Amino acid sequence: MNILIFSLGPIFKSHVHGGSQKVLRDLALGLAERGHKINIVCIKRRDNFEPFQLHDNILVEPILPLKEVFPAPYFTSPFNILKTVQLINERLAINDVFYIHDAGLNVEFLKNKIPTVISLRDFYYPETLVGAINFNESVVIVNSDYTYDCLRDTFAAIKPGMMDRTVKIYNGFKTDFFIRKKPSQKLLEHLNISQIEQDKIYLGFPHRADDSKGIYESLTVLEQLVTTNPGARLLIPEYIDDALSAANRNYTESIKNFIDSKGLSKNVIFHKWIPHGLMPEYYSICKVILCIGDFLEAFSNVTIEALLCGTPVIAIDSVTYKTMPVQKYLLRFARGRFDLITNAVKAILDDNYKLPGNAREFLLDRFSMARFIDEYEHILMNSVIAEPLMITDISENSLRDDTFLRLTAWCHCANGHIYNEYSKELYQPFFSIELFSSNFLRYDVKTLLNRGFKIGELQKAIEDGVLIVDHKS
Repeated sequence: MNILIFSLGPIFKSHVHGGSQKVLRDLALGLAERGHKINIVCIKRRDNFEPFQLHDNILVEPILPLKEVFPAPYFTSPFNILKTVQLINERLAINDVFYIHDAGLNVEFLKNKIPTVISLRDFYYPETLVGAINFNESVVIVNSDYTYDCLRDTFAAIKPGMMDRTVKIYNGFKTDFFIRKKPSQKLLEHLNISQIEQDKIYLGFPHRADDSKGIYESLTVLEQLVTTNPGARLLIPEYIDDALSAANRNYTESIKNFIDSKGLSKNVIFHKWIPHGLMPEYYSICKVILCIGDFLEAFSNVTIEALLCGTPVIAIDSVTYKTMPVQKYLLRFARGRFDLITNAVKAILDDNYKLPGNAREFLLDRFSMARFIDEYEHILMNSVIAEPLMITDISENSLRDDTFLRLTAWCHCANGHIYNEYSKELYQPFFSIELFSSNFLRYDVKTLLNRGFKIGELQKAIEDGVLIVDHKS
C-alpha cells in the first residue's frame, strides 16, 4: 500500500523533535518494514529542507513552506499556503491512503479525495482542535482515554457519529531498546558530565523547558531538595527549536535568570537535545523523572520509556496522568504539592521506594510496538472515503429535573474545589469532593437542587465547561 503522511512537525534524519514525532517515526518505520511505501511531507526548515530516505520504503520530504516552528504554523503568506495545498494534492493522486498526523491539516477539500485517517496527538493546539471539529474522515485515532473523553465531551456533542469512527490505540514502544543501560561517553559528553560524576544525583526533565511542561515546578522541587541533598542536579535540555526562534531563545534565557535568582546555577545542567538513541542511557543515569507540568498532553511517552528503563516517575494527578493505564506505577501528587513531591524524591534517593516488580512485565504486554503497528495497519488498510457526519442541533437545551450532569473530562476535584485543566483555574463557587470525586459520577438536576444548588449555578457551570449534560441512559 502507498501511504501519504502529512505532519506539521518535522521528521529529521538522525534525531527526534519530540514525543509526537517519535511516534510518527516509529509508525512509519513499522509500516515500511511490512512492505508499505511511505511518503512523509512535513514543514521545510533551515535545518531540515532536503528530501531523504528514512528507510528503503520511506521518503521524507520536508518541503511544505509553512512557519518553521510552533506556534501558528499557518502564520505565513497566502502563497505559501497555496503552495502547500498544491504539493499535497499532487501526492494524493499517486497514493492509496492519506494519514494526517495530529489532525494538523486544516484544508478540508484535501481530505477524503482518497481514504483518509487522522490522529489526535494532543487536544490543545488550535490546528489539532480545528482538525478534530471538522472531522468527516474514515477514522480518527486517539492514543489515550483522556483524549477520547475530551473528544466525547466536546465535538461529539454536535457530531454524535464521530465516536463511532473513533478508535483508541495506545502508543507502542521498542521494549528491547528501552532497557536499563550504562551511560556511554557519548551521553556524558551530551550532558556535560565527567566520568567521575556519573553516579551523582540527577533529576531528569526530558521535556522542552516550557512553563506548561513543569520547568518552574521542577525548579521549585529542586530548590527544596538541595537543602538536604546539596549535590542534586536537574538536567534541562536546550530545545531543538531554539536555534530557529528568537522567542524560544529569550524564554530559555528567562529560565536561566530565574535559576540564578534562586542560587541554583550549580544545581542545574543545561545540555544539548538528547538524540533518541541515547534516551535509555539518559533514563538510566537519572534517579527520578519529573513529569509535573499540566500541559494537556494526550499521552506521556516519557513515563513509559522511563519505567521500561527501571527509573521511577513522579507525575501530577491531572490531565492525561489521571487516566493512563500505568497509574499504579507512577508516584502521583496533586499539582502544587511541592512538599509531597520533594519528599517522594527523597524517599527514592534514600532507597525507601522501589518500582513494583511487575512493572516492566505489564508494560511489555500493554505497549508493544508490534501491537501498535498491527492496529494502525488494520485501520489504514480498511479505511474508506467516508460520508460526512450528520450535525445535530447545536442550540443549548434547558435543564429538566431528570437531566443528568457530570464533570467534564478536563476537570477534576482538587483541595475541595474543581480544577479546570484548560483554564488552569480552580472553580470555587459550590462544588465538593464528596459529590464530584470522579468524572464518572453523575447526578440528575433534581438531586443537585435538593443538595442546595441553584439552577443558575448549574447552567453557569455548563457554560464554563465544568459540567456537561450526560446523555447516556
